[in-house]
Amino acid sequence: MAQLKREGKSAHDFKVQELDGESQELLLTAKSGMRNIIDTVERLKRRCQTKRSATDDHNLTLQAHLYEISHYKKQIDAC
Repeated sequence: MAQLKREGKSAHDFKVQELDGESQELLLTAKSGMRNIIDTVERLKRRCQTKRSATDDHNLTLQAHLYEISHYKKQIDAC
């Protein structure tokens, strides 16, 4: 399109209008694709956060059990 403008074609020229329409269509397609990518990334982030939360809860439970076992071992050794 820039080349056509350099050649002195007017904005009313059919070729310029056609290229402008194609450019706008490609831009809208690119925007739509980016929205889809952003939505997918956000969905994956939420899923990851849910899994991470479950893993953290499980780790805390395991740590509590280890602490309890250690405490009982100390009491047994004290006896």
